[in-house]
Amino acid sequence: VRMSMLPIRLNIDQDAIFFLYDFFQQLFPSQPPRSQDIVSTIEEPLHSSTSQNHTSSTIKQSSSSNQQSNVYIKSFVFYPDVPIRIDYQAKRFHSEKLSTLTGILLGLSHLDNSEVTLKAITYKHGILGWNQLSDHLVTDWMQDIRGYQLPRL
Repeated sequence: VRMSMLPIRLNIDQDAIFFLYDFFQQLFPSQPPRSQDIVSTIEEPLHSSTSQNHTSSTIKQSSSSNQQSNVYIKSFVFYPDVPIRIDYQAKRFHSEKLSTLTGILLGLSHLDNSEVTLKAITYKHGILGWNQLSDHLVTDWMQDIRGYQLPRL
């Protein structure tokens, strides 16, 4: 798989940061679902009064979606480096939604034409699934940004 992106420019303010934070908190809750919820959703279609054909089609659909998520990616190339320019405007000090330190940093920081770069990455060894690929990409990019790029912002 080969992937490339055009440069990105983000003009964002503090209200947009809080909106995105709330949105992703609701989309990906920090606590995993309880095992009771998982068992009840699995047992519900099996104990319903519908015909056996409906149950078997549900099982076929879930097994086909399982196979799609386990795609083997032989090699992956992300090239060239992608610059991301950030313009951030702080409005006020907030510590209710975020931790105190994060609230102070977001309230006092002002990023004007700051640039971070998503480095080029090549994986020549196979990766199983899109989730593992995205996890590897995010991990590699965050290590690079935290270690080398954040200190010079």
